[in-house]
Amino acid sequence: MNLIKMFEQKGFSDVINLVASAFNSLKDILYIIHVDQFDFTYMYANQAGLSVLNTDQSLFGKQMEEFLPKERALFLKPLYEKAAHSKRIVTFEEEITLSNGQVIINETVLTPIDDGEHQYIVAIVRDVTEKTLRLQELQQSKRKLEENKLMLDSLITNNDDAVLMLDTAGIFHEINQAAEKIIGYQPSELIGTHFSKLMTQKEYEKIQMIEQQVTQGETFRYETKIYHKNGNEIYVDVKNIPITIEGTLTGLYGIVKDITSNKRAEQARRESEETFRIIAENSVDIIKVINPEGKITYISPSVEDILGYPVKKRVNESLFDTVHPDDFEKIRDIFKNLIETKEHVDIEVRRKHLDGHFVWLHSDLIPVLDSEGELEKIVVISGDISEYKRKVKKLEKMAFYDYLTGLPNRRILLERLNQSMYTTDRTGKLTALLVLDCDNFKQVNDSFGHDIGDEVIKEFSKRVRRTIRDTDTLSRVGGDEFTVVIPEIMDKQQVFDISNRILEAVHAPMEIKDHVLHLTTSIGISFYPFHGKEMAELLKKADENLYTSKSLGGNTFSY
Repeated sequence: MNLIKMFEQKGFSDVINLVASAFNSLKDILYIIHVDQFDFTYMYANQAGLSVLNTDQSLFGKQMEEFLPKERALFLKPLYEKAAHSKRIVTFEEEITLSNGQVIINETVLTPIDDGEHQYIVAIVRDVTEKTLRLQELQQSKRKLEENKLMLDSLITNNDDAVLMLDTAGIFHEINQAAEKIIGYQPSELIGTHFSKLMTQKEYEKIQMIEQQVTQGETFRYETKIYHKNGNEIYVDVKNIPITIEGTLTGLYGIVKDITSNKRAEQARRESEETFRIIAENSVDIIKVINPEGKITYISPSVEDILGYPVKKRVNESLFDTVHPDDFEKIRDIFKNLIETKEHVDIEVRRKHLDGHFVWLHSDLIPVLDSEGELEKIVVISGDISEYKRKVKKLEKMAFYDYLTGLPNRRILLERLNQSMYTTDRTGKLTALLVLDCDNFKQVNDSFGHDIGDEVIKEFSKRVRRTIRDTDTLSRVGGDEFTVVIPEIMDKQQVFDISNRILEAVHAPMEIKDHVLHLTTSIGISFYPFHGKEMAELLKKADENLYTSKSLGGNTFSY
Protein backbone atom coordinates (compact mmCIF):
# COMPACT_ATOMS: atom_id res chain seq x y z
CA MET A 1 0.00 0.00 0.00
CA ASN A 2 1.14 3.58 -0.67
CA LEU A 3 1.94 5.09 2.71
CA ILE A 4 0.76 8.56 1.70
CA LYS A 5 -2.63 7.26 0.59
CA MET A 6 -2.91 5.33 3.83
CA PHE A 7 -2.41 8.49 5.85
CA GLU A 8 -4.76 10.47 3.58
CA GLN A 9 -7.47 7.94 4.28
CA LYS A 10 -6.99 8.63 7.96
CA GLY A 11 -7.50 12.40 7.37
CA PHE A 12 -3.89 13.54 7.49
CA SER A 13 -3.67 14.75 3.91
CA ASP A 14 -2.45 18.31 4.72
CA VAL A 15 0.24 17.13 7.05
CA ILE A 16 1.26 14.36 4.66
CA ASN A 17 1.59 16.79 1.77
CA LEU A 18 3.73 19.09 3.89
CA VAL A 19 5.97 16.23 5.01
CA ALA A 20 6.20 14.82 1.47
CA SER A 21 7.18 18.24 0.15
CA ALA A 22 9.85 18.49 2.83
CA PHE A 23 11.17 14.98 2.07
CA ASN A 24 11.29 15.67 -1.66
CA SER A 25 13.39 18.79 -1.09
CA LEU A 26 16.09 16.72 0.61
CA LYS A 27 19.25 15.82 -1.32
CA ASP A 28 19.50 12.67 0.74
CA ILE A 29 17.62 9.55 -0.40
CA LEU A 30 14.75 8.47 1.84
CA TYR A 31 12.92 5.15 1.83
CA ILE A 32 10.22 3.93 4.25
CA ILE A 33 9.89 0.17 4.12
CA HIS A 34 7.26 -1.98 5.78
CA VAL A 35 8.59 -5.03 7.61
CA ASP A 36 6.60 -8.24 7.75
CA GLN A 37 8.93 -10.86 9.24
CA PHE A 38 11.32 -11.45 6.32
CA ASP A 39 9.43 -9.43 3.73
CA PHE A 40 10.40 -5.83 3.06
CA THR A 41 7.89 -3.70 1.09
CA TYR A 42 8.54 -0.20 -0.21
CA MET A 43 5.89 2.13 1.29
CA TYR A 44 7.42 5.47 0.44
CA ALA A 45 10.38 7.06 -1.33
CA ASN A 46 11.21 10.72 -1.76
CA GLN A 47 11.96 12.14 -5.19
CA ALA A 48 15.71 11.58 -4.78
CA GLY A 49 15.04 7.93 -3.94
CA LEU A 50 12.76 7.44 -6.94
CA SER A 51 15.27 9.14 -9.26
CA VAL A 52 18.22 7.02 -8.22
CA LEU A 53 16.14 3.88 -8.87
CA ASN A 54 14.87 5.37 -12.13
CA THR A 55 11.21 4.73 -11.15
CA ASP A 56 8.05 6.42 -9.88
CA GLN A 57 5.38 5.77 -7.25
CA SER A 58 4.67 2.42 -8.88
CA LEU A 59 7.50 1.28 -6.63
CA PHE A 60 5.24 1.61 -3.60
CA GLY A 61 3.79 -1.68 -2.43
CA LYS A 62 6.51 -3.79 -4.10
CA GLN A 63 8.82 -6.03 -2.17
CA MET A 64 12.54 -5.60 -2.37
CA GLU A 65 13.09 -8.78 -4.40
CA GLU A 66 10.41 -7.74 -6.91
CA PHE A 67 12.14 -4.54 -7.90
CA LEU A 68 15.86 -4.73 -7.18
CA PRO A 69 18.34 -6.86 -9.10
CA LYS A 70 18.95 -10.19 -7.39
CA GLU A 71 22.57 -9.39 -6.37
CA ARG A 72 21.53 -6.02 -4.95
CA ALA A 73 18.65 -7.55 -2.99
CA LEU A 74 20.91 -10.28 -1.61
CA PHE A 75 23.36 -7.58 -0.41
CA LEU A 76 20.73 -5.32 1.24
CA LYS A 77 18.26 -7.79 2.73
CA PRO A 78 20.58 -9.16 5.49
CA LEU A 79 21.31 -5.58 6.61
CA TYR A 80 17.57 -4.75 6.77
CA GLU A 81 16.89 -8.00 8.64
CA LYS A 82 19.61 -7.09 11.13
CA ALA A 83 18.02 -3.67 11.79
CA ALA A 84 14.48 -5.10 12.00
CA HIS A 85 15.22 -8.03 14.28
CA SER A 86 17.77 -6.28 16.52
CA LYS A 87 15.65 -3.10 16.59
CA ARG A 88 18.91 -1.17 16.44
CA ILE A 89 20.15 1.36 13.94
CA VAL A 90 22.41 -0.21 11.29
CA THR A 91 24.85 1.97 9.38
CA PHE A 92 27.00 0.88 6.40
CA GLU A 93 29.00 2.43 3.59
CA GLU A 94 29.44 1.25 0.02
CA GLU A 95 31.17 2.41 -3.14
CA ILE A 96 28.82 3.00 -6.08
CA THR A 97 30.01 3.35 -9.68
CA LEU A 98 27.77 5.71 -11.62
CA SER A 99 26.90 5.28 -15.29
CA ASN A 100 29.51 7.92 -16.19
CA GLY A 101 32.21 5.91 -14.43
CA GLN A 102 32.44 8.16 -11.39
CA VAL A 103 32.82 6.36 -8.07
CA ILE A 104 30.95 7.76 -5.06
CA ILE A 105 30.68 6.64 -1.44
CA ASN A 106 27.18 6.35 0.07
CA GLU A 107 26.40 6.03 3.76
CA THR A 108 23.09 4.29 4.55
CA VAL A 109 21.42 4.56 7.97
CA LEU A 110 18.67 2.02 8.65
CA THR A 111 16.42 3.10 11.54
CA PRO A 112 13.77 0.60 12.78
CA ILE A 113 10.33 2.05 13.84
CA ASP A 114 7.59 0.07 15.59
CA ASP A 115 4.20 1.76 16.29
CA GLY A 116 2.85 -1.29 18.07
CA GLU A 117 0.76 -2.27 15.08
CA HIS A 118 3.26 -2.09 12.23
CA GLN A 119 7.06 -2.21 11.93
CA TYR A 120 8.95 -0.02 9.49
CA ILE A 121 12.51 0.77 8.54
CA VAL A 122 13.44 4.30 7.55
CA ALA A 123 16.46 4.18 5.24
CA ILE A 124 18.39 7.41 4.67
CA VAL A 125 21.14 7.26 2.03
CA ARG A 126 23.63 10.12 2.04
CA ASP A 127 26.56 10.87 -0.35
CA VAL A 128 29.58 11.02 1.99
CA THR A 129 32.24 10.90 -0.70
CA GLU A 130 33.79 14.27 0.12
CA LYS A 131 33.56 13.72 3.87
CA THR A 132 35.10 10.24 3.58
CA LEU A 133 37.90 11.42 1.34
CA ARG A 134 38.68 14.28 3.72
CA LEU A 135 38.73 11.84 6.59
CA GLN A 136 40.95 9.45 4.66
CA GLU A 137 43.31 12.29 3.77
CA LEU A 138 43.37 13.40 7.39
CA GLN A 139 44.09 9.88 8.56
CA GLN A 140 46.73 9.45 5.88
CA SER A 141 48.36 12.77 6.82
CA LYS A 142 48.31 11.76 10.48
CA ARG A 143 49.78 8.37 9.63
CA LYS A 144 52.42 10.01 7.40
CA LEU A 145 53.26 12.46 10.15
CA GLU A 146 53.69 9.63 12.60
CA GLU A 147 55.81 7.69 10.09
CA ASN A 148 57.96 10.75 9.41
CA LYS A 149 58.45 11.28 13.12
CA LEU A 150 59.44 7.64 13.56
CA MET A 151 61.76 7.86 10.56
CA LEU A 152 63.31 11.06 11.88
CA ASP A 153 63.75 9.53 15.32
CA SER A 154 65.27 6.44 13.71
CA LEU A 155 67.51 8.56 11.50
CA ILE A 156 68.80 10.48 14.48
CA THR A 157 69.13 7.49 16.79
CA ASN A 158 70.62 4.97 14.34
CA ASN A 159 72.70 7.32 12.21
CA ASP A 160 76.42 6.57 12.20
CA ASP A 161 77.01 10.29 11.77
CA ALA A 162 76.53 12.74 14.60
CA VAL A 163 73.13 14.45 14.41
CA LEU A 164 72.79 17.65 16.42
CA MET A 165 69.70 19.83 16.84
CA LEU A 166 70.29 23.48 17.67
CA ASP A 167 67.99 26.43 18.17
CA THR A 168 68.46 29.72 16.35
CA ALA A 169 70.81 30.92 19.13
CA GLY A 170 73.18 28.00 18.45
CA ILE A 171 72.31 26.07 21.64
CA PHE A 172 72.30 22.27 21.48
CA HIS A 173 68.88 20.71 22.26
CA GLU A 174 69.24 17.16 20.99
CA ILE A 175 72.26 15.02 20.17
CA ASN A 176 72.37 11.38 19.10
CA GLN A 177 74.63 8.75 20.62
CA ALA A 178 76.86 8.57 17.53
CA ALA A 179 78.17 12.05 18.36
CA GLU A 180 80.15 10.59 21.25
CA LYS A 181 82.13 8.36 18.85
CA ILE A 182 83.05 11.38 16.74
CA ILE A 183 83.63 14.20 19.23
CA GLY A 184 84.03 12.29 22.50
CA TYR A 185 81.30 14.12 24.41
CA GLN A 186 78.22 12.41 25.76
CA PRO A 187 74.97 14.11 24.70
CA SER A 188 74.30 15.28 28.26
CA GLU A 189 77.63 17.15 28.28
CA LEU A 190 76.69 19.29 25.28
CA ILE A 191 72.91 19.80 25.54
CA GLY A 192 72.31 23.35 26.70
CA THR A 193 75.75 24.60 25.58
CA HIS A 194 76.69 26.71 22.56
CA PHE A 195 78.22 25.03 19.51
CA SER A 196 81.23 27.38 19.70
CA LYS A 197 82.47 25.17 22.54
CA LEU A 198 83.75 22.74 19.90
CA MET A 199 85.86 25.09 17.78
CA THR A 200 88.57 27.74 17.74
CA GLN A 201 87.71 31.40 17.41
CA LYS A 202 88.93 31.42 13.80
CA GLU A 203 86.72 28.49 12.78
CA TYR A 204 83.81 29.94 14.77
CA GLU A 205 84.01 33.23 12.81
CA LYS A 206 83.98 31.32 9.53
CA ILE A 207 80.98 29.27 10.64
CA GLN A 208 79.06 32.39 11.67
CA MET A 209 79.16 33.60 8.07
CA ILE A 210 77.79 30.24 6.92
CA GLU A 211 75.08 30.22 9.58
CA GLN A 212 73.68 33.44 8.11
CA GLN A 213 72.75 31.48 4.98
CA VAL A 214 71.05 28.81 7.08
CA THR A 215 68.96 31.44 8.87
CA GLN A 216 67.62 32.38 5.44
CA GLY A 217 66.19 28.86 5.13
CA GLU A 218 68.91 27.37 2.96
CA THR A 219 70.49 23.96 3.42
CA PHE A 220 74.26 24.34 3.45
CA ARG A 221 77.22 21.98 3.50
CA TYR A 222 80.80 22.76 4.45
CA GLU A 223 83.97 21.34 5.95
CA THR A 224 85.54 22.62 9.13
CA LYS A 225 87.79 21.66 12.02
CA ILE A 226 86.53 20.99 15.55
CA TYR A 227 88.10 19.71 18.72
CA HIS A 228 87.56 16.27 20.15
CA LYS A 229 87.00 16.06 23.88
CA ASN A 230 90.58 14.77 24.22
CA GLY A 231 91.87 17.97 22.60
CA ASN A 232 92.79 16.47 19.23
CA GLU A 233 91.83 18.39 16.10
CA ILE A 234 89.50 16.54 13.73
CA TYR A 235 88.13 17.40 10.31
CA VAL A 236 84.37 17.13 9.83
CA ASP A 237 81.91 17.47 6.99
CA VAL A 238 78.82 19.36 8.21
CA LYS A 239 75.42 19.59 6.56
CA ASN A 240 73.08 22.18 8.12
CA ILE A 241 69.35 21.69 7.51
CA PRO A 242 66.97 24.47 8.65
CA ILE A 243 63.98 23.55 10.83
CA THR A 244 60.98 25.62 9.73
CA ILE A 245 57.58 25.46 11.41
CA GLU A 246 54.72 27.35 9.72
CA GLY A 247 57.20 29.50 7.83
CA THR A 248 59.25 30.41 10.90
CA LEU A 249 62.84 29.21 11.38
CA THR A 250 63.04 27.56 14.80
CA GLY A 251 66.45 25.92 14.59
CA LEU A 252 68.55 23.59 12.51
CA TYR A 253 69.85 20.07 12.29
CA GLY A 254 73.57 19.57 11.90
CA ILE A 255 74.70 16.25 10.42
CA VAL A 256 78.39 15.82 11.19
CA LYS A 257 80.66 13.23 9.52
CA ASP A 258 84.24 12.60 10.60
CA ILE A 259 86.46 13.00 7.51
CA THR A 260 89.82 13.14 9.30
CA SER A 261 91.07 9.91 7.71
CA ASN A 262 89.93 11.12 4.28
CA LYS A 263 91.74 14.42 4.76
CA ARG A 264 94.93 12.65 5.79
CA ALA A 265 94.65 10.28 2.84
CA GLU A 266 94.10 13.26 0.55
CA GLN A 267 97.16 14.98 1.98
CA ALA A 268 99.20 11.80 1.51
CA ARG A 269 97.91 11.55 -2.05
CA ARG A 270 98.89 15.15 -2.77
CA GLU A 271 102.34 14.55 -1.36
CA SER A 272 102.63 11.34 -3.40
CA GLU A 273 101.53 13.16 -6.56
CA GLU A 274 104.01 15.94 -5.89
CA THR A 275 106.78 13.38 -5.44
CA PHE A 276 105.69 11.66 -8.65
CA ARG A 277 105.64 14.99 -10.48
CA ILE A 278 109.16 15.87 -9.31
CA ILE A 279 110.48 12.46 -10.40
CA ALA A 280 108.60 12.49 -13.72
CA GLU A 281 109.57 16.02 -14.69
CA ASN A 282 113.25 15.36 -14.00
CA SER A 283 113.43 11.89 -15.52
CA VAL A 284 115.32 11.24 -18.74
CA ASP A 285 112.78 8.53 -19.56
CA ILE A 286 109.26 9.30 -20.76
CA ILE A 287 106.74 8.74 -17.97
CA LYS A 288 103.10 8.50 -18.97
CA VAL A 289 99.87 7.93 -17.04
CA ILE A 290 97.07 6.43 -19.09
CA ASN A 291 93.50 5.45 -18.21
CA PRO A 292 92.03 1.97 -18.86
CA GLU A 293 90.72 3.20 -22.23
CA GLY A 294 94.28 3.94 -23.36
CA LYS A 295 94.06 7.75 -23.23
CA ILE A 296 97.13 9.63 -21.99
CA THR A 297 96.26 11.76 -18.95
CA TYR A 298 99.83 12.80 -18.10
CA ILE A 299 103.16 12.74 -19.91
CA SER A 300 106.53 13.98 -18.70
CA PRO A 301 108.49 16.77 -20.42
CA SER A 302 111.14 14.27 -21.58
CA VAL A 303 108.76 13.32 -24.42
CA GLU A 304 109.97 16.43 -26.21
CA ASP A 305 113.63 15.40 -25.84
CA ILE A 306 113.07 11.84 -27.07
CA LEU A 307 110.21 12.15 -29.58
CA GLY A 308 110.09 15.88 -30.30
CA TYR A 309 106.45 16.39 -29.22
CA PRO A 310 105.40 19.15 -26.82
CA VAL A 311 103.63 17.80 -23.72
CA LYS A 312 100.31 19.45 -24.64
CA LYS A 313 100.42 17.70 -28.04
CA ARG A 314 100.38 14.22 -26.48
CA VAL A 315 98.05 14.69 -23.47
CA ASN A 316 94.55 13.29 -24.18
CA GLU A 317 95.83 11.38 -27.20
CA SER A 318 95.77 7.58 -27.48
CA LEU A 319 98.55 5.30 -26.31
CA PHE A 320 98.43 3.74 -29.79
CA ASP A 321 99.09 6.97 -31.68
CA THR A 322 102.58 7.29 -33.24
CA VAL A 323 103.19 3.51 -33.01
CA HIS A 324 104.99 1.94 -35.99
CA PRO A 325 102.46 0.04 -38.17
CA ASP A 326 104.43 -3.21 -37.73
CA ASP A 327 104.22 -2.89 -33.92
CA PHE A 328 100.57 -1.87 -33.63
CA GLU A 329 99.05 -5.35 -33.19
CA LYS A 330 101.76 -6.30 -30.70
CA ILE A 331 101.14 -3.33 -28.37
CA ARG A 332 97.36 -3.64 -28.79
CA ASP A 333 97.44 -7.30 -27.69
CA ILE A 334 99.77 -6.60 -24.78
CA PHE A 335 97.57 -3.73 -23.57
CA LYS A 336 94.45 -5.91 -23.83
CA ASN A 337 96.16 -8.64 -21.82
CA LEU A 338 97.21 -6.12 -19.15
CA ILE A 339 93.62 -4.90 -18.80
CA GLU A 340 92.46 -8.49 -18.23
CA THR A 341 95.28 -9.73 -15.95
CA LYS A 342 96.19 -6.43 -14.21
CA GLU A 343 99.84 -7.59 -14.30
CA HIS A 344 103.02 -5.65 -15.12
CA VAL A 345 104.31 -6.13 -18.66
CA ASP A 346 107.12 -4.69 -20.77
CA ILE A 347 107.49 -4.24 -24.50
CA GLU A 348 109.89 -2.92 -27.12
CA VAL A 349 108.14 -0.74 -29.66
CA ARG A 350 108.93 1.87 -32.30
CA ARG A 351 107.31 5.29 -32.06
CA LYS A 352 107.32 8.02 -34.68
CA HIS A 353 109.39 11.10 -33.91
CA LEU A 354 107.91 14.49 -34.70
CA ASP A 355 110.35 14.82 -37.63
CA GLY A 356 109.18 11.51 -39.14
CA HIS A 357 111.80 8.91 -38.19
CA PHE A 358 111.08 6.10 -35.71
CA VAL A 359 112.62 5.74 -32.27
CA TRP A 360 112.96 2.42 -30.44
CA LEU A 361 111.54 2.54 -26.88
CA HIS A 362 111.55 -0.03 -24.12
CA SER A 363 108.31 0.49 -22.15
CA ASP A 364 107.28 -0.89 -18.76
CA LEU A 365 103.49 -0.84 -18.29
CA ILE A 366 102.67 -0.87 -14.58
CA PRO A 367 99.00 -1.26 -13.54
CA VAL A 368 97.71 0.82 -10.60
CA LEU A 369 94.68 -0.64 -8.82
CA ASP A 370 92.09 1.12 -6.68
CA SER A 371 91.00 0.06 -3.19
CA GLU A 372 88.60 -2.50 -4.68
CA GLY A 373 91.25 -4.11 -6.86
CA GLU A 374 89.95 -2.58 -10.08
CA LEU A 375 92.30 -1.05 -12.65
CA GLU A 376 92.46 2.70 -12.04
CA LYS A 377 95.31 3.73 -14.32
CA ILE A 378 98.55 2.52 -15.92
CA VAL A 379 101.98 4.10 -15.46
CA VAL A 380 104.21 3.68 -18.52
CA ILE A 381 107.97 4.27 -18.25
CA SER A 382 109.68 4.38 -21.65
CA GLY A 383 113.42 4.62 -22.30
CA ASP A 384 115.12 5.32 -25.63
CA ILE A 385 116.89 2.11 -26.73
CA SER A 386 117.65 3.21 -30.30
CA GLU A 387 121.42 3.10 -29.73
CA TYR A 388 121.13 -0.31 -28.11
CA LYS A 389 119.10 -1.55 -31.10
CA ARG A 390 121.76 -0.23 -33.48
CA LYS A 391 124.45 -2.09 -31.59
CA VAL A 392 122.40 -5.28 -31.54
CA LYS A 393 121.82 -4.96 -35.26
CA LYS A 394 125.53 -4.44 -35.79
CA LEU A 395 126.36 -7.49 -33.70
CA GLU A 396 123.79 -9.53 -35.60
CA LYS A 397 125.34 -8.42 -38.85
CA MET A 398 128.77 -9.35 -37.56
CA ALA A 399 127.42 -12.76 -36.59
CA PHE A 400 125.85 -13.46 -39.98
CA TYR A 401 127.73 -11.25 -42.47
CA ASP A 402 131.35 -10.86 -43.51
CA TYR A 403 132.86 -7.68 -42.07
CA LEU A 404 135.00 -6.94 -45.16
CA THR A 405 132.58 -7.54 -48.04
CA GLY A 406 129.21 -7.34 -46.31
CA LEU A 407 128.35 -10.73 -47.83
CA PRO A 408 126.56 -13.47 -45.88
CA ASN A 409 128.89 -15.76 -43.99
CA ARG A 410 128.96 -19.55 -43.65
CA ARG A 411 125.92 -19.59 -41.25
CA ILE A 412 123.66 -17.95 -43.83
CA LEU A 413 125.19 -20.06 -46.59
CA LEU A 414 124.09 -23.25 -44.85
CA GLU A 415 120.63 -21.82 -44.14
CA ARG A 416 120.07 -20.79 -47.76
CA LEU A 417 121.46 -24.09 -49.08
CA ASN A 418 119.16 -26.08 -46.80
CA GLN A 419 116.16 -23.95 -47.86
CA SER A 420 117.03 -24.42 -51.54
CA MET A 421 117.35 -28.20 -51.13
CA TYR A 422 113.92 -28.29 -49.47
CA THR A 423 112.39 -26.30 -52.38
CA THR A 424 114.04 -28.62 -54.89
CA ASP A 425 112.46 -31.63 -53.19
CA ARG A 426 109.04 -30.04 -53.78
CA THR A 427 109.52 -28.73 -57.34
CA GLY A 428 111.77 -31.40 -58.88
CA LYS A 429 114.25 -28.82 -60.22
CA LEU A 430 118.00 -28.61 -59.41
CA THR A 431 120.10 -26.74 -56.88
CA ALA A 432 123.74 -25.94 -57.64
CA LEU A 433 126.51 -25.13 -55.16
CA LEU A 434 129.61 -23.27 -56.46
CA VAL A 435 132.81 -23.08 -54.41
CA LEU A 436 135.36 -20.61 -55.84
CA ASP A 437 138.49 -18.79 -54.84
CA CYS A 438 140.99 -16.33 -56.30
CA ASP A 439 143.88 -18.07 -58.04
CA ASN A 440 147.33 -17.21 -56.63
CA PHE A 441 145.81 -14.84 -54.04
CA LYS A 442 148.73 -15.52 -51.65
CA GLN A 443 151.11 -13.95 -54.14
CA VAL A 444 148.97 -10.80 -54.20
CA ASN A 445 149.20 -10.50 -50.41
CA ASP A 446 152.94 -11.24 -50.42
CA SER A 447 153.66 -8.79 -53.25
CA PHE A 448 151.37 -5.86 -52.46
CA GLY A 449 150.44 -6.29 -48.83
CA HIS A 450 147.22 -7.14 -46.99
CA ASP A 451 145.59 -3.76 -47.64
CA ILE A 452 145.73 -4.40 -51.37
CA GLY A 453 144.66 -7.98 -50.72
CA ASP A 454 141.54 -6.76 -48.86
CA GLU A 455 140.66 -4.47 -51.74
CA VAL A 456 141.07 -7.38 -54.15
CA ILE A 457 138.69 -9.48 -52.06
CA LYS A 458 136.08 -6.68 -52.09
CA GLU A 459 136.39 -6.12 -55.84
CA PHE A 460 136.30 -9.88 -56.46
CA SER A 461 133.01 -10.15 -54.50
CA LYS A 462 131.47 -7.23 -56.40
CA ARG A 463 132.31 -8.75 -59.80
CA VAL A 464 130.89 -12.15 -58.88
CA ARG A 465 127.72 -10.62 -57.41
CA ARG A 466 127.04 -8.75 -60.68
CA THR A 467 127.10 -11.98 -62.67
CA ILE A 468 124.57 -14.00 -60.62
CA ARG A 469 120.81 -13.73 -60.25
CA ASP A 470 118.97 -11.88 -57.48
CA THR A 471 117.68 -15.21 -56.18
CA ASP A 472 121.24 -16.61 -55.87
CA THR A 473 123.25 -16.27 -52.65
CA LEU A 474 126.94 -15.28 -52.70
CA SER A 475 128.80 -15.94 -49.42
CA ARG A 476 132.34 -15.44 -48.21
CA VAL A 477 133.35 -18.40 -46.09
CA GLY A 478 136.89 -17.26 -45.31
CA GLY A 479 140.06 -15.83 -46.90
CA ASP A 480 139.60 -15.78 -50.64
CA GLU A 481 137.06 -18.62 -50.65
CA PHE A 482 133.48 -17.89 -51.71
CA THR A 483 130.33 -19.93 -52.38
CA VAL A 484 127.28 -19.39 -54.56
CA VAL A 485 123.96 -21.17 -53.97
CA ILE A 486 121.94 -21.30 -57.20
CA PRO A 487 118.39 -22.58 -56.57
CA GLU A 488 115.58 -23.66 -58.92
CA ILE A 489 117.53 -24.31 -62.14
CA MET A 490 116.06 -26.27 -65.00
CA ASP A 491 119.33 -27.81 -66.25
CA LYS A 492 123.06 -27.78 -65.65
CA GLN A 493 123.71 -25.52 -68.64
CA GLN A 494 122.27 -22.56 -66.72
CA VAL A 495 124.98 -23.08 -64.09
CA PHE A 496 127.69 -23.45 -66.68
CA ASP A 497 126.64 -20.15 -68.25
CA ILE A 498 126.78 -18.40 -64.87
CA SER A 499 130.22 -19.96 -64.18
CA ASN A 500 131.58 -18.70 -67.50
CA ARG A 501 130.30 -15.19 -66.70
CA ILE A 502 132.08 -15.33 -63.37
CA LEU A 503 135.36 -16.43 -65.02
CA GLU A 504 135.13 -13.55 -67.52
CA ALA A 505 134.23 -10.95 -64.89
CA VAL A 506 137.12 -11.90 -62.59
CA HIS A 507 139.65 -12.15 -65.43
CA ALA A 508 139.07 -8.56 -66.56
CA PRO A 509 141.92 -6.19 -65.48
CA MET A 510 141.49 -5.01 -61.89
CA GLU A 511 142.72 -1.52 -60.87
CA ILE A 512 143.53 -1.40 -57.16
CA LYS A 513 145.28 1.74 -55.82
CA ASP A 514 147.38 2.47 -58.91
CA HIS A 515 148.00 -1.23 -59.49
CA VAL A 516 146.59 -3.12 -62.43
CA LEU A 517 146.11 -6.76 -61.58
CA HIS A 518 145.18 -9.68 -63.80
CA LEU A 519 143.48 -12.35 -61.75
CA THR A 520 141.60 -15.55 -62.38
CA THR A 521 139.34 -17.82 -60.35
CA SER A 522 138.75 -21.54 -60.04
CA ILE A 523 135.25 -22.96 -59.52
CA GLY A 524 134.06 -26.30 -58.19
CA ILE A 525 130.40 -27.25 -58.74
CA SER A 526 128.10 -29.80 -57.11
CA PHE A 527 124.44 -30.49 -57.94
CA TYR A 528 121.61 -31.48 -55.66
CA PRO A 529 120.38 -34.17 -55.61
CA PHE A 530 122.95 -35.82 -57.99
CA HIS A 531 126.03 -35.32 -55.78
CA GLY A 532 124.43 -36.05 -52.42
CA LYS A 533 121.42 -35.72 -50.21
CA GLU A 534 123.18 -33.88 -47.39
CA MET A 535 124.80 -30.42 -47.32
CA ALA A 536 128.11 -31.89 -46.17
CA GLU A 537 128.17 -34.15 -49.22
CA LEU A 538 127.49 -31.22 -51.54
CA LEU A 539 130.20 -29.06 -49.94
CA LYS A 540 132.71 -31.90 -50.09
CA LYS A 541 131.97 -32.60 -53.77
CA ALA A 542 132.20 -28.92 -54.70
CA ASP A 543 135.57 -28.65 -52.85
CA GLU A 544 136.89 -31.68 -54.71
CA ASN A 545 135.84 -30.15 -58.02
CA LEU A 546 137.49 -26.84 -56.99
CA TYR A 547 140.83 -28.59 -56.51
CA THR A 548 140.32 -30.31 -59.88
CA SER A 549 139.95 -26.85 -61.50
CA LYS A 550 143.11 -25.62 -59.79
CA SER A 551 145.03 -28.71 -60.89
CA LEU A 552 144.05 -27.87 -64.42
CA GLY A 553 145.77 -24.48 -64.08
CA GLY A 554 142.83 -22.40 -62.78
CA ASN A 555 140.50 -20.03 -64.59
CA THR A 556 138.06 -22.86 -65.20
CA PHE A 557 135.23 -24.78 -63.52
CA SER A 558 134.75 -28.49 -62.82
CA TYR A 559 131.65 -30.50 -61.90
